[in-house]
Amino acid sequence: MNRPSNALEPRQEMLRHALRLIRQASLCFILFSLVLIYKESCVIDLPSITLIRTGTLRDLVAEMPIGRQGLVSSLAVMPLPSLAALPFLPFLNPAAFSTAYLYGLALLLALAAAPLRALLRQAVGVVIGEAAPFLLALAAWFLGSTEWSDLLALLAMVIAAVYLETRRSSEIRALAGVCWALVLLSHVVGLLLVAVRLVWMGIGRLGLSKRTNFVVSFVVNFVEKARDKAHDEARDKGAQTRRAGDPERRAVHW
Repeated sequence: MNRPSNALEPRQEMLRHALRLIRQASLCFILFSLVLIYKESCVIDLPSITLIRTGTLRDLVAEMPIGRQGLVSSLAVMPLPSLAALPFLPFLNPAAFSTAYLYGLALLLALAAAPLRALLRQAVGVVIGEAAPFLLALAAWFLGSTEWSDLLALLAMVIAAVYLETRRSSEIRALAGVCWALVLLSHVVGLLLVAVRLVWMGIGRLGLSKRTNFVVSFVVNFVEKARDKAHDEARDKGAQTRRAGDPERRAVHW
């Protein structure tokens, strides 16, 4: 008689866990939105990246070709921050499209809060892990309403990608590739990060760790031998100088 209830317990636990994550993400979204909006209110002149995002969103809503071109035609203005702002456009008037841009960044940061908490718990401890939302809020404060605001989207996607790569399930680890693709669409710095990640993966797949260690040890040994050789040459030169000065000292003595 207890079997049906026991079978439902894992599903109920998963449902409670999902609801808890949704509640935490919602609270983080509110926190990050307040921080970004307040930071924008403290700025006298909006940065150029905010003006560009606002114009792109306005053109997208107006269904103008220049809006779609501005979304994908520049490495300096990657599309992900603008795409993250699209769900908020129906609730805002065109004069508040800059706020939609901030909401999009807050949404991405809120999605990265739980992964960052898990990573910090695993690496440092539970206490530091619980401070993950506040660390992201600090990042939002320092980078928000600046020329580097898009780095917040990059930060969120990198956190999500690293978190997925550390999971045990191969199916979940495969989703990290999606996040790395979103890193490419977040900021031009993402191109460098993804390139470094691909090179690192290539080294791991080819099993070059032993060769790398051999190269490092070879370089270290070469530097040590060169240093010892230079020390021996300096010592021999000093000995020759002392021998050359001995007759003069004897002449002065006599």
